[in-house]
Amino acid sequence: KNPATGEVKLVFVVREGKKRVFQELVIRGNRAVSSERVEDTFPLDTGDDFNRQVLLDFDKQLKAVYRQRGYLHVNVGVELQQNLSLRDIETKVVLQIDENQKSRFGEVFIKGLIKTDPVVIQREMRFKTGDDYNPDLVEESRQALADLGLFSSISMVPSETVGQESVISYSILVRESRSGTISFGPGWSREEGLRFSVESSYNNIGGTGRKVFSKGTLNEERDQTSLGGKSLLGRYAGIGYFEPWLFELPIDGTLAFNYKAEARDNLWEISRSAEAIISHRVRKLKPKTLIEGFTLYKEAREEAEGSVKDATLIDSGNLQIREVGVRHITDGRNNLA
Repeated sequence: KNPATGEVKLVFVVREGKKRVFQELVIRGNRAVSSERVEDTFPLDTGDDFNRQVLLDFDKQLKAVYRQRGYLHVNVGVELQQNLSLRDIETKVVLQIDENQKSRFGEVFIKGLIKTDPVVIQREMRFKTGDDYNPDLVEESRQALADLGLFSSISMVPSETVGQESVISYSILVRESRSGTISFGPGWSREEGLRFSVESSYNNIGGTGRKVFSKGTLNEERDQTSLGGKSLLGRYAGIGYFEPWLFELPIDGTLAFNYKAEARDNLWEISRSAEAIISHRVRKLKPKTLIEGFTLYKEAREEAEGSVKDATLIDSGNLQIREVGVRHITDGRNNLA
């Protein structure tokens, strides 16, 4: 302390001591998870700096690996054997793993259904009674139920029975959404100008998840070229039907019919089409993945001024298009990975 000014100077003396480094990982007691898998989870190599936070993070990651295999009550004991005779403290980590009993899925109880058949929920479950417990399958099942669009809220509440085996049952509580919806309203865009659209759907026919849907739009086709002093009123009308779980498999069928009139550059196109789609949901892939087989039939009529027809060899009459194919669809929404 400076007696003249009253200023106080604090002096900290730091003695770093020896640095701890990782030497070796010794694993004991593991049966369900291989030593190689445990070693892959451990983040350090020989000679890396060692600290307590590494152990805390490793403990969480290793228990997560065991939980995915149904071992919810695993205990991981850690003993540190340190060699203090060298310049750096070499630390050997000895793991004593007590896996305890394996947990399995129990029964599934469904509550809150009013008009929906319980089979709609049961067939979306990614696990069955007696399967090894895996929390990832619970989340996948919850997401599958949400994707149906039939419920406004979904909760899956576990209850565990511990005896000779750990059995985890689930109560699924749902609140059904309104089956029928309709929306309509005006709009405007630079390409189409003023527009009006209406959409409707009914999403749970017979309580089985079947759907019918329709959509219609009108617009002024703002950028069109008039033909013979006339303008085209752009329009679209479509109706479709959706059938889930064809042949009791995770395969959905969709049948759609569409009518459309639109202005394209210097011509008008008026078309009608029918499309049938069979869609398979690939459950084990993330994000949501669909493999679809489809067949399309389309009839189109094009109209243009005489000079445009001569230049583009457009002939009057109907153009028929038939398509058959397979396509792959990946839905990355809600997937942050």
